[in-house]
Amino acid sequence: MIKIKIGKKFLILFSSIFGGTLIALLAIAIIFGFRQTQVDLLKKEIEKPVTPPEVTQEISNPSPYAHDPIILKIEEEIKEIDKKLQETDLKEASLNPPLLEMDIEFKIEE
Repeated sequence: MIKIKIGKKFLILFSSIFGGTLIALLAIAIIFGFRQTQVDLLKKEIEKPVTPPEVTQEISNPSPYAHDPIILKIEEEIKEIDKKLQETDLKEASLNPPLLEMDIEFKIEE
């Protein structure tokens, strides 16, 4: 067993430096922590949500193609195709994974 002699002066000096450093770090953390919350509160006061004004836009000059029979026919065909797509069942029953048997017993061989 090795005995190390530590003098009282060294122990007092080490503990006072360690304690002083710990107190200083704690004080710094508290001071900057309070500042951070104050800055956050100021940011919340400054950053109020801005609501955009409501704009009502009236179409004064409609497109010359708005009542064109070819364009209306294309729009009607697109609506029909979209309706067929919505009605189509895209699930394939044969692609489902097989059911697994979960009733499994393990035998322990000795």
